[in-house]
Amino acid sequence: METLRYGKWHTLYTRMLRWCRAGVLDQVFKQLQRRRLMQVRIEAVCLDSRIVKVHPDDNGTPRKTGP
Repeated sequence: METLRYGKWHTLYTRMLRWCRAGVLDQVFKQLQRRRLMQVRIEAVCLDSRIVKVHPDDNGTPRKTGP
């Protein structure tokens, strides 16, 4: 089972977020490209609504004023 192999999704998310904010991932990719182990070229960014969730309070729907 993948959960056992990689850990809980929230733990992985927290770790990746921390690494991203600290610049660790940028440094990893720079070193991989410098050593010609991989090449990254971002041409476009696409956010898919199936994976990007919006909190119900922030999706633009009118607020309920009554019971």
